[in-house]
Amino acid sequence: QAIEPYRPRVVKRFFTEEEKQLLYCAHQKDAVFAGIWTRKEAYGKYLGCGITFPLLRQDTLHRSDAAAQT
Repeated sequence: QAIEPYRPRVVKRFFTEEEKQLLYCAHQKDAVFAGIWTRKEAYGKYLGCGITFPLLRQDTLHRSDAAAQT
């Protein structure tokens, strides 16, 4: 499967500040974007909410933080 290309509008709307900083500092923005976005989508699906879950609040960099926000 192809790597999801970096999409600034998605980042602005759904990524936490820490996720944005990681992405902005990355040399391979497409790969970092795809990793974060895939985790957000998977977590929303796991909760049964899909992409309707408030993905902005979901921190994919710290699993314990993401679980605590549900």
